Amino acid sequence: INVVATINSEIDIQRLAEQLGELQHEELRRRVSFMNDIF
Repeated sequence: INVVATINSEIDIQRLAEQLGELQHEELRRRVSFMNDIF
């Protein structure tokens, strides 16, 4: 996801904040697993 392209208005910011709140742990786990696979 291109965060810069996603944030175009306050509505987008609120939506992004909600998504981050809901998916934060899952996203962090995916990123950590991805980093572990690379390194």
